[in-house]
Order: sequence, then structure tokens, then C-alpha cells
Amino acid sequence: MNSQERILKPLAIVLLAAGLLFNPWILAAILSDDGSLSTSTNSAIIKLEMVLLIAGLLTFMLRKNKAFGNTVLISGFMGIFLLVCLMLLEGVLAVTAGSKYFIWPANVKAEFQPAPGVMPGISGTQVFSTDVDGVRSTSDRKPDGRNILAIGGSTTECLYLDDQSTWAALLEKKLNETSETPVWVGNAGRSGLNSRHHLFAMDRFLPQFPEVTDVLLLAGVNDLSVALGTQESFSVEEILASHRFRKVSFSNDVTEKNRLVDYLDIRNYHIHYLLSRSLYILQNKGDIQDAAGSSYVRNRQKRMTAEKHQELPQLAPALQEFDRNLEFIANTCSEQNVNLVLLTQPSVWSDSISSELEALLWMGEGTAGKYHTPGNLAFGMDQFNDVIRNVAERHSLKLIDLAAELPKDTTVFYDDCHFNLNGARSVAGFI
Repeated sequence: MNSQERILKPLAIVLLAAGLLFNPWILAAILSDDGSLSTSTNSAIIKLEMVLLIAGLLTFMLRKNKAFGNTVLISGFMGIFLLVCLMLLEGVLAVTAGSKYFIWPANVKAEFQPAPGVMPGISGTQVFSTDVDGVRSTSDRKPDGRNILAIGGSTTECLYLDDQSTWAALLEKKLNETSETPVWVGNAGRSGLNSRHHLFAMDRFLPQFPEVTDVLLLAGVNDLSVALGTQESFSVEEILASHRFRKVSFSNDVTEKNRLVDYLDIRNYHIHYLLSRSLYILQNKGDIQDAAGSSYVRNRQKRMTAEKHQELPQLAPALQEFDRNLEFIANTCSEQNVNLVLLTQPSVWSDSISSELEALLWMGEGTAGKYHTPGNLAFGMDQFNDVIRNVAERHSLKLIDLAAELPKDTTVFYDDCHFNLNGARSVAGFI
């Protein structure tokens, strides 16, 4: 037996033994409390098991082949080196990530200057910034005062409005002018987030701020947007257990390896988050909201030239899920002694929209590249707003019915549903 065979034969045995032992049934019995693994983890383990077994068989069968032996040895050293590098990178990412959740990264600062005409009611340079907690705010929280956290998507975020001009900032100013108790209003809105992501905000993010006394929730339009493209529906438990939704909910990656079995899931590692996030940005770079608002011009043109759906899809599953999500949020606030205020989502959508106003629309994409008409979108948005009204009534919550109060024109909006400066003032005034 030559030196090559003396190395490759034990290696083949190790690979075969690892393949036999590294199977979902054995690992589930050892590492899982309930003796089961998630579907994705189970699938990944089976694939790795097959790779180990095939590699072991090939190594054993070709152990006397000199060319194959050299290839295996070189590949082995390279694999070990790569593995060590990945372990070091994972360690560095784990240390820098910490254990705190951020909806927006901390200490962000950016300037936006929409091109003339792109966003009616917004002009000049607008500064967007976040504090050390990744919250958009204009003052510090008040230890002995009233601390309000606004949660939502882009209509809460107000990305293209200056820090001082968002409806959350204007609300803080108004309340401090009339209240003897100091008031802080933090803006934790972020574009694209829907009620699924707001569950994580309530379950993971809110507990980081024990001084918060009130939560303002403006949601619904992103839930409608999701429902236009898919019939998927999930329970609250499924959402909160989902890596997919958790990783979108926060700007950083807090790995949640609370059980031994969690270490088997590659999605629980920082490297996976880093790679998947980078891939997402590359795939969607054309839709990134740029400083001049160029993405709005492209998306409006895309909508304008697209074929239109004549009917809405079945919304019942999405509406039922939306109701469940709001129920969870209402119950969570009650358990944490936080006052919850619900806001309905206003928009410009209607059956009788003017051609000038319709030219500002870009939302409402459905399936097969088609878009929904403003009338159908209005009907769909009404249904989601009715869910908000019903939840508020069931739980005796304060309701700010913005959809019923705000005019559907450019005195308030610069597109489908996003507020311009006067719109932000109007929202703050109604609240």
C-alpha cells in the first residue's frame, strides 16, 4: 500500500461513516426536542448526506489512481482552508452583529433631492437620518414622559421628507406644544414592510424600548400589494418562525440559534444573510429608491404601458391573515401595557381618478406583469381598511380614520399613497 492509498483509504471510510451518520433521522433524534426537523433543514441534510456518500465511494474506488489522489489532496487542503476562513468570517460577523434588532441601521444619514415634478409637494434637499437605535427621531426619548413609536411601511417612513417634516416629527412638535408632559415620537417605518414584518417589530423590536407608552400603526397597503401577486397565507406562528420574514423585518441579522438543532440550518448563519442580502440588492438595484426619485419615473412608465387586470384576485385569505396579525399586535400591546392606535391607509385610488393623477401612480402590480386599475385598488384598500376598523372596534382601540378624512389629490399625496409635506402636516393634525 503506497502513501497515497494510506491517506485516501481512511479518508474514504471517514466520508462514508459521516454520510451514514449525518442523516436527518439520527440528527433529529439527537438534537431536536420533538424529534423532527424543518423541511428546509431536512432537505439540506439529505443533500449533504448524498454528497458525503458519493465522495466516500469515489475516494475508495479510485484510491490507487495517482491523478485522482493528487486532485483529492489538493481539493482537501483548499476545502480546509476555505472552511477555516468561513468560520473566522462567521465569528467576526457574529461579534459585530450583536444581539439587538434594528429596523433601520443605526446612525444612517442620507440626502434626497427629488427631481422637479417627480414628487408634487416635495422640493429641495431632504435629510434622512436615524439615531443609535435605528429609529428616525428628532429628539431623545423621555424617561418621565410619553414615548410614542410609529410602526409601518413607507407611508410611515416618509423617506423623501426631511427628518423635521415627517408626520411623526410634526406630531411630536404638535403634542409638545399642547402637553405638559414631554413627548417623544420615534419613526420605525421602513419601505416594503407589511403586517407580517410588524409582528416581528412587536415581538422582538418593541421589548427593547420599555419606556414606550404608545404605538401608532399605519399598515395595509403593503399587505394589499402582496395579495395582488400571490395567494400565500400564513398563521402568526408560521410567520414568527420564518427566517424569510424575520430577515426582511430587520436591517441587521440577529441569528436565533436557541436550540442545538438550529445550528444545522444554514439560514441561521450570518454568512448566509450577508450573501442573500447582497444577491437581493443586485437583483433589485433598479428599484432602489434613489436620491432623485428616478425609480418612480421608471415604475410609472412601466405601469402606464402595462396591460391591466379587470378583476382583483381573491383577497379573503390575505384579509383573514391581516386580521390575525392585527389581533396579535393588539394583544401584544395589551400585555405590555402599551396603548395601540390604529390608522387606516389613505390613497388617491378611485373609480373617478383624473388622468393627471393616474399618471403619478406606480403601484398595483399583479401577476404576469399586469397592473390593477385605480378603481379595483380602491376597492381592495377599502377591504383592508375595514379590517383595521373592525379590530379597533373589537379591542376598543383608538382609530384614526385617515382614509375617510384626507382628500385624494396632490395636496396630500405625490403618488398612490405617499405623503408630501402638506400631507404629513395633515396626518399629524388628524392624529
